[in-house]
Amino acid sequence: GTTQRAKQIESKSGPFAVRGDITIGQYTTLQYSNADAIQTLTIDGKLVNNGLATLQLSAARYCDVVLTGDGDVISGSGTSMRLRNLTLTNANNKTISYAGTVWFYTGASGNAFTNNGAPFTANAGQFAFVDAFSIEGDGAITFNNLQCGNNNQTIQTLNRDIAVNG
Repeated sequence: GTTQRAKQIESKSGPFAVRGDITIGQYTTLQYSNADAIQTLTIDGKLVNNGLATLQLSAARYCDVVLTGDGDVISGSGTSMRLRNLTLTNANNKTISYAGTVWFYTGASGNAFTNNGAPFTANAGQFAFVDAFSIEGDGAITFNNLQCGNNNQTIQTLNRDIAVNG
């Protein structure tokens, strides 16, 4: 059989910064701590998800993600990522080739997907905003597929123009 492995980000020691890439291997889960706390994970490279990334466990337990790299900032063959906030900050173009779904669930306040700098294009996969979210930033945004809500009504605040290709 296949052995599942879990790596946990502890809530008491953040914020966290990775000065390179994070690769989540097949059959591996990167999970935020199961304790009421809010932290930030800054990745200066790429996020490669070949497993499962669960960085939002509840409205009081999550780790926001900031990606400072350029190019293909999220890739991999994993099936799912569960986030709260995702902020892209690089002045150069950013893309995502990740084929799975990037799920966005609520947090305490200020739920947002933000792209600052050059354009962001999701070339694959789906972005799914389950609860009320805003889309922010000064860089252009193009989604491959966009889902708003999950068997419920939600309010999405578009504080800018976006394009959807799927």
